[in-house]
Amino acid sequence: MRAELQGKLDPAATLAAERMEDTLTDAVFSAVRYLPRQRLLGPLLAVALPGVEFSAIDVERATITLWPKLPVSLLPGRQVEPDVLVQVAGHLIAVEAKYHAGFGRYQVEGRGTLQQLTVQWCALSERAAAQGARATVVALTTGTSEPVDVARAREELDELVGTGSAAGRPQVRWLPWRAVADLLRGLRDLAVHEQALRDDTVELMERRGVARVFNGFDVTDYQQVTDAHRVAAERLYPAISTFVQELTARLEDDGIVWGWPQKGLWTAGGLGWQRPQEWARDHFAAAYWPTAWPRRTTKSDRIALYVLFDFVRPGVEVGYVQEPPTWAAAQRSWTPHHADLAAQLNALDGSPFALVVDAGDWTAPAAEVPVGEVSAALLGQLSAYSHLRLARRLAVEEVTAPDVVREAVLQVREAVEACPAFTKMLLASGQLAAPS
Repeated sequence: MRAELQGKLDPAATLAAERMEDTLTDAVFSAVRYLPRQRLLGPLLAVALPGVEFSAIDVERATITLWPKLPVSLLPGRQVEPDVLVQVAGHLIAVEAKYHAGFGRYQVEGRGTLQQLTVQWCALSERAAAQGARATVVALTTGTSEPVDVARAREELDELVGTGSAAGRPQVRWLPWRAVADLLRGLRDLAVHEQALRDDTVELMERRGVARVFNGFDVTDYQQVTDAHRVAAERLYPAISTFVQELTARLEDDGIVWGWPQKGLWTAGGLGWQRPQEWARDHFAAAYWPTAWPRRTTKSDRIALYVLFDFVRPGVEVGYVQEPPTWAAAQRSWTPHHADLAAQLNALDGSPFALVVDAGDWTAPAAEVPVGEVSAALLGQLSAYSHLRLARRLAVEEVTAPDVVREAVLQVREAVEACPAFTKMLLASGQLAAPS
């Protein structure tokens, strides 16, 4: 309800992914507002602020506000908007909830870009100081491990305000959505209407995939996966292997050679139990490097021309990728070239290329922008990416022969050479050797 009342569902003002995130936040924290405080909000506060004790009266008197607007001196004339603000007994707790999107960044005069969580804590601490309260920002995300952005926000705050004593250090904490789902499922002896609200909220969280519960295997799904693995091993993978070997031989005639040390395709690896969605072979990719380009200081599949076989969004992606060695290096060495890169990409407007960034998952881009719409400001907002890609996609049915992809690779090479800012960024970060 609050999402609708506060304009979060307006298609003209928000993106579809943001609306999904906002409706989830609205449903869950509306339930926290309306269900018995002592049995839900109290335990949730205990998880979010371990070691801090609140009395029953404190919990009953707590206020929960969705999408408050907080001015912040780092951004004169502007406001930030955490998803939830809880005020309870001398504590202000802002919750920034994420569904699948990453955390944003703010351009701050004199400080470059700062993490969304950093700026939110600064805004919250200013309000808390006026009330004699303590400020805590909680990042609420999917997954089972703390996102790197939370640690980065802590580092930025240590630089901005200092570490001080343990009690005075800025508090940025992390919670998984699953922790909230567990508390909801654990509620007992509810009134009929309260039980209905709890059940609906948990069902929504399960449908959105943020409250996983094992309810047995679906035999049909299991058999389909088994059949798919058999088809892949016996038919698809051998076809891809033959295709790549033929493509590689043809590209050698164009001065483009195999681009990383191993003679094999790269793919997502690992079977960590925390992320079963990554167990599937969601992509294969081949890496190449033109012999006429500057030498890479480390032969890598993360600075290369590539051909990606995407099994999540079925298709073949042909592109160029470069990955910063560290987030700090991207800020220091790459940011000064953003304006030039944006202008050079804009000059490719009308071509089939898009600028693609991801946070580590090749098949789940965080952003995909036509080259004609790229700006320096946009590049600044995307500075925490893992992979920066210039790419075009081919439908599977278009790939009738290796020469189809060969021509696309040559087009990518030409497009990259038309954007010398790519090379300057890598030279600045020491990932390319300077021409002798």
